[in-house]
Amino acid sequence: MRYTVSEIKKVPLGNVILNESQFDAFTYALESEIALIQGPPGTGKSFIGLQLAKFLLDENNWHQWNHHETPLLIVCYSNHALDQFLKGISHFTSERKIVRVGGGCQDRVLNKFMMHRWRKQFSDQQHGILIGHLKRLEEEIVKLRMFVKQLSSGLACREAMIL
Repeated sequence: MRYTVSEIKKVPLGNVILNESQFDAFTYALESEIALIQGPPGTGKSFIGLQLAKFLLDENNWHQWNHHETPLLIVCYSNHALDQFLKGISHFTSERKIVRVGGGCQDRVLNKFMMHRWRKQFSDQQHGILIGHLKRLEEEIVKLRMFVKQLSSGLACREAMIL
């Protein structure tokens, strides 16, 4: 189920205060299957991402939003950005719910979330379930890349028309 803006306005966001642009990004992301939030440094992209994750990972919202019990995929431009984001998420969700896929993790605190560490802890059946989720996530990453490429080419076309 995707939320409508009117439903989101009724949901208490706790002590979170969003400006109009941030609220637009927040609602856009909840209403969209795939959302790209971009902007110059200091405009709150990471803040909005963390607030979205916090909202979606809340037990009440999670079951309403995620009918298929699929993982929440977070993709960042750099390993450093991903590590910072995961540190933020670790403050409001169980550490047992975070798995970091990929290499390049330089942070000792986040090292415990690495996939190779989790793999050792799961039985073959649970490992198979994780692999299935990973394959679906890989498909989503391909879709995201195509979406970003389309957005980029659209932005380039707009820039060319302006010039």
